[in-house]
Amino acid sequence: MAIDLKIPKKVDDVLLKIKLPKDLSDQLDLYVEAAREQNSDADHSLVLQAILKTQFKKDREFSSWLKHRQ
Repeated sequence: MAIDLKIPKKVDDVLLKIKLPKDLSDQLDLYVEAAREQNSDADHSLVLQAILKTQFKKDREFSSWLKHRQ
């Protein structure tokens, strides 16, 4: 297994334009390449979705902030 990340299925997306430093962009390209070894449908959007979902679940401060925000 090349990565430890569950790639979501494609859904209706919202276009979001972001800027990344070159080194991070290069690393993301490699991560997407590794993800494609597990799931040929993996692309930058799906990989970033999976990374963000994983991070949001792990971030206790963010979870606490969300609870107080509502």
